[in-house]
Amino acid sequence: MKKCGFLLVALALVMALFTGCNSGQGEAEVKPNQSIGDIMASMVQESTIPMAAEVDDTMLQEFFHIDPADTASYAGQFAQVNISSANLIIVEAKDSSKVETIQEALKKRQEDVMLSFEMYLSDQYEIAKNAKIITKGNYVALLMVEEVDKAEEMFNAAFES
Repeated sequence: MKKCGFLLVALALVMALFTGCNSGQGEAEVKPNQSIGDIMASMVQESTIPMAAEVDDTMLQEFFHIDPADTASYAGQFAQVNISSANLIIVEAKDSSKVETIQEALKKRQEDVMLSFEMYLSDQYEIAKNAKIITKGNYVALLMVEEVDKAEEMFNAAFES
């Protein structure tokens, strides 16, 4: 009987250990005193987006295939000229159940831009093809600029470890 009690206590401790290890998985918070808009402004300063347009609710839905109701916040810019594939957007999903939907929507945006440049401007097609979709917790970013690695570093640096 003592062995059985010991095993139950040991099992409970192991389960508690694994539960504790998983509790923070998938969570990410922007560093204090920083917003998605601040992150976007920093990335835009380091990127080339000719004739940049700010993403609003209409553009979010029509161009990026994201329902504004699925978001807690977002900030983005994209080129309004047909000679640039530049797109930068960060979306905070309303909750974790919307993250995959937003990832798929941004993938669709990437495919749309790739198609528009596939037979037109090969350098812009390569930028679109090499774009990155990055997820940190409920935050999803589409980084489609020539300086994609720099934008990725800036996005990652904006979050607490």
